[in-house]
Amino acid sequence: MENKRPFKTIYTCFPQGKHKVLTMSYDDGKIFDRKLIEIFNKYGIKGTFHLNTGIMPVDEDRIQLSEVKELYKGHEVSCHTSTHPTIERCPLDQVVQQVIEDRKALEDAVGYPVRGLSYPNGSYSKDIINLLPACGIEYSRVVGSTDDFAFPDNFLEWKSTCHHLSLIHISEPTRRTPISYAVFCLKKKKKQTHNPPPPTPYWVRKQYTEANNDI
Repeated sequence: MENKRPFKTIYTCFPQGKHKVLTMSYDDGKIFDRKLIEIFNKYGIKGTFHLNTGIMPVDEDRIQLSEVKELYKGHEVSCHTSTHPTIERCPLDQVVQQVIEDRKALEDAVGYPVRGLSYPNGSYSKDIINLLPACGIEYSRVVGSTDDFAFPDNFLEWKSTCHHLSLIHISEPTRRTPISYAVFCLKKKKKQTHNPPPPTPYWVRKQYTEANNDI
């Protein structure tokens, strides 16, 4: 009798065989990351933080390089170019310099290889994509959302599943409503009954009304 081995289905998965994972991705390294990471650590959420090391010394509203290793411990630190130029307009040799200098500074700070990038201002080109592997970059996030959980066709043009500014609060009647106001609400453990929230801004009410009139 012929011994037939059972056919096995093989999938490309995330670590531990997971088909879907949740991670967060933030740019620029502003001081608000301190509170955000405190919340992430409390609830076991992991994030990637794309930092501009060349701007840190001249911008007091950004996390400083000396704080990076401890603050982002347990999360991923990634490139965002040194000084955040619109790189599609830059000579390619300058793009290389922007990426390499940022990567080297971050690796010196955190002590591990940095292999990710987020395009500053969402700016990139095919030529830039082609040179990134030579700069040690294995993936790069672009602007835009897929609204699904599929792996990207090209990890150097990696769109997120969704974006804070493109989501609509689930209580709204239609996704067509162009409101990006108060998408994510971080609820405190104890509800505050004092100091009621401010009224919805005029521009939000106007856009909401116009959008629903089009339905």
